[in-house]
Amino acid sequence: MIDNFPIDAEYLVAFGVFLGVLLIFDGLRRFAGRARSTEALAERRAKAATVRSAAAEQLAALAAKPRKPGPAERMALMFDGAGIKMKPTALVAIVLGAGLMAFSGLVLFLPPLMAAPLAAALTVLLPIVIIDRMRAARLEKLTAELPDALELMARALKVGHPLNTSMDAVAKEMAPPISTEFARMVDQVTYGDEVVSAFQDLARRNKSEDLDYLAAAVAIQHGTGGNLARILEILSKSVRDRIGMRRKIHAVSAEGRISALILSLLPFAIIGMTHVMTPTYYGDVLDHPRFVPLASIALVLTVANGLILRKLVTFRF
Repeated sequence: MIDNFPIDAEYLVAFGVFLGVLLIFDGLRRFAGRARSTEALAERRAKAATVRSAAAEQLAALAAKPRKPGPAERMALMFDGAGIKMKPTALVAIVLGAGLMAFSGLVLFLPPLMAAPLAAALTVLLPIVIIDRMRAARLEKLTAELPDALELMARALKVGHPLNTSMDAVAKEMAPPISTEFARMVDQVTYGDEVVSAFQDLARRNKSEDLDYLAAAVAIQHGTGGNLARILEILSKSVRDRIGMRRKIHAVSAEGRISALILSLLPFAIIGMTHVMTPTYYGDVLDHPRFVPLASIALVLTVANGLILRKLVTFRF
């Protein structure tokens, strides 16, 4: 029968062998491709797990409750925030000397039992108020310069510079205090610390929500990746909008703040003017046994009134 077939049998055998080899080759190719795809899938899953683990670690670190600093550390942070280079021990010595001088001056006009607590209160509270004002003024200036610094970093990142170089550009090209803080971060990274830790320390030294957002953005980008230049641009615009809103609220609340200041200082002004114009008004009752307790109560209530008024006209934004 094969002899009667129109095609030669040798051609059929050769075609069958060729088809068999082709099927075997295709099967081997599919098996190898399936193995490679399985390995690639496993590798992708491992990378995704690593990214999720890194992101979880970063978020856990950001969500972790920070350790409460001690008195010495709080004082050091206050000095850093105010830009004071003086050591805390030197400030304590100055405060003690000022306290003795204040007591020596007040004891000439008031009884020792009243002059001592008043001198102690002035000696302790006045440096704290002054340092807090210095810190607030420095932080306000730093926050005002922050959008320009973020835009400078974003431009440096867009042209291909690493984050360390963009930080160094801010330290060299901008004015203090933003340049001082970034120079400190550059030195911190140069000597072996991580970039994330440097930004977190920046936010810890300067209590500002804008710096907290910056530290969080750098930490998340460092762990999961992303377009940091775009993030910095968005954060810069957000900070500018927040600064504008702060200024509007500050202008609207100016009348309330001035009224609170006048009402807080008015009792002391009245007492001082009365004592100058009529010295016997208080001088005749200084030796009365109830004068010191009643005067202390009046002083505490006046100070509490000032603190309450300050709280009412102070807005968080």
